[in-house]
Amino acid sequence: MCASSMRVPFLFILVMTSSALLADPQQVKPPRETASDPRVDVKPETKNTSERPNVTLLPDATTIQYQVITVLYQEPAFQGIGTELTSDAGVTIYRIYVNRRLLPDDKLSGRLKEFFDNPAKFLDLPLASGTSSAVVAQAAETACVGPWCFKPVRMEPVRTFAAPMGGSTSTKAGCFEGTVGVRVADNTSGAMGYATNNHVAGAEGPLLCPNARRAQQVAPGTKVTMCHAGPTAGTLHRRSIIEFAPQTNLVDAAFVKAGDVKCDGCGIHPTGGSYTLAETASLAFPTSSPPPLQQCGAASGHTTNGTLISKDAWVRLILLPCGLTAQFEHQIEIKGQRFAKSGDSGAWVFDAQGKAVGMIFAGDEDKTTFVNPADAVLSLLGIHIVPCP
Repeated sequence: MCASSMRVPFLFILVMTSSALLADPQQVKPPRETASDPRVDVKPETKNTSERPNVTLLPDATTIQYQVITVLYQEPAFQGIGTELTSDAGVTIYRIYVNRRLLPDDKLSGRLKEFFDNPAKFLDLPLASGTSSAVVAQAAETACVGPWCFKPVRMEPVRTFAAPMGGSTSTKAGCFEGTVGVRVADNTSGAMGYATNNHVAGAEGPLLCPNARRAQQVAPGTKVTMCHAGPTAGTLHRRSIIEFAPQTNLVDAAFVKAGDVKCDGCGIHPTGGSYTLAETASLAFPTSSPPPLQQCGAASGHTTNGTLISKDAWVRLILLPCGLTAQFEHQIEIKGQRFAKSGDSGAWVFDAQGKAVGMIFAGDEDKTTFVNPADAVLSLLGIHIVPCP
């Protein structure tokens, strides 16, 4: 893999450039609707829970997912929902992410409890003729109505994996706030650099909000970490704008131009290939033993215990210290104890052969990591992965 971090001794240090950040980096806005790409169907704003989304043309699984978002959106403990990849093609399991810190004694309450007691009461479930709408408990707390099952997944608060949000990877040993993701090149100009998160490379202002326009450099260091401003890790050239709620996003991504991006010391060797969102299903069930996934982050170093759980997750998180809420849909959920943690924002996830799955941007620092799909990041930024020699 290529320059996944700036921390020594884990990784080689970039040959730094001293160029100032572009006054107005190229902005990339994700398409709001593309007929050929099912991931970018326009989702109605979920602020108004009294309105049902018009999703009659969407697949049943997606329709119900959006209905759940509408029902539970105003619940503070509700963090998102993902469709779980399983070996049973006749059953759709919805993983509903819940902030366990907001649950009294770890128990569901209020609208959450009512929902899991009887999902059919809140959802328009198109049951086949002769199918019972009775709620059947498949496992502890898992409620099934016909072929649809719903289970709460208790998590620590979902947040970005930068410390603080928007901090950039520092060049000083031990001072890291994000990860130099993977070596890439511009599809048009051939300019070299690396891919990381918008909230890592594009933070600006006292609140470190993303979508920077006039930040002086990519790696300034911060007062929080006491890192010192100095040689930069490149110049912010292009980033996909993060839209704030009620709008949704596909990626949290930025392309940083850099003079030379070295390979890291983790032993990951990117092939230059990447999975499409649909292809990621091959990395999970129905395979009885899903292949482990790996990443090389500035904070965690090399971890190899990732397992793909969902390729279609909707999550919301508050970007701190910015304080604004961002929502992401069609994301990849990876399970693995401490697979990633604070400082790993921008690291890329690969399979054992070096094919890219996606880029880390958020999670709960415990068992769950959320990843932008690789094909969406590369496509929206207009870049491609350059294999290490």
